[in-house]
Amino acid sequence: MHPSVRDTFRADLSTAQAAVRSGVVVKRSSAASRQWHRWVAFCSAHSVDPWFPEGDDPIPYLQVFAARYRDGRLAPSGKPVRSATVADALRDVGQAYQAVGAHDIRLNAQGEIDFRLKRQLRSYTKADPPSQRVKPIPIQVVQAVLLSAHQTTPPDDAFLAVADMTCLGFFFMLRPGEHTFSANNTPFCLQDVKLYLGTRRLDLSTASPAEFVAATSVSLTFTTQKNGVKGEVISHGRSGHPLCCPVRAAVRRVRYLLARGFPPTAPLCRFTDRGRTRHVTAAQITLALRAAILLVDPASLDILPDEVEARSLRAGGATALLCAGIDNNTIQLLGRWKSDAMLRYLHISASPVMNRYAAFMYNNGAYTFTPGTTVPQHPA
Repeated sequence: MHPSVRDTFRADLSTAQAAVRSGVVVKRSSAASRQWHRWVAFCSAHSVDPWFPEGDDPIPYLQVFAARYRDGRLAPSGKPVRSATVADALRDVGQAYQAVGAHDIRLNAQGEIDFRLKRQLRSYTKADPPSQRVKPIPIQVVQAVLLSAHQTTPPDDAFLAVADMTCLGFFFMLRPGEHTFSANNTPFCLQDVKLYLGTRRLDLSTASPAEFVAATSVSLTFTTQKNGVKGEVISHGRSGHPLCCPVRAAVRRVRYLLARGFPPTAPLCRFTDRGRTRHVTAAQITLALRAAILLVDPASLDILPDEVEARSLRAGGATALLCAGIDNNTIQLLGRWKSDAMLRYLHISASPVMNRYAAFMYNNGAYTFTPGTTVPQHPA
């Protein structure tokens, strides 16, 4: 190429490659990069060219790499990992080849995962222990967190922020990264909140205290949250409780941030502590939930503190809707689930729902067949 054309091409290619890297969150991109370096080091230790000249079979090396990753020798944690983690490691290696236009060495001529790797991963899946699911949070626990925060004397800004974000997490069925702060997520901000008085939207910068108190509904708009659909809006009206209410919790957060002069881009989970700006974290919400379970009584809830985390709020909100008889499609829509896997789990874990089924089966179990009717059966 002519030098000027070459320089422009390189600059544009660099921009395009940066866009590829930013297609996932920074943490994910960094992890994939480290995986590639781990793979190259593995190949070097075995005197293997990581580009595998034509004719060399890379699959045995991928199999050994996977086996050592599985038992922890190559895993970052140094401990055994689950099958899905091994599959992710192999995928990162394959995508590193694709990123430079080379063939994904996991794939056969038909573009499918080589059957040797596929069966190896399947055997790991069969040997995996059961998934450690968290239990859904019942509303009594959310209420206990809010009551504790509002009864603390003198008022504790951190605890109040944790309580309100716990409330919003439950009612909006949020993932921790959507209502708590970390280096790898973007939680909802002040500008993502809309408050309404009837059908009239309040101007947050000019609304009077009376209008804030009288607000009847709230909506959150998904903007940069990584798992949300950009522009999607989820709304809630009042719950009827003076503290445990999404509208009142949102109003408290909005008024707190405005009173301290924070900009529209300030996360809802922001608060000040001895003059320093802080943010609610998932760990803080987890601690608050576990403490609240002890206050409510673990035996009455059939929940132990170590069985819940901040992400339990999402399942808790969905379970509350399920127990109220809301249909699965509506719950899936409100919770923004792309599959019904979570809902199947919730059906099994929700006692008020499951306790009715035996009676349904008993009262409706008497039936007859039309003569000559056959029923297909699965083989034993």
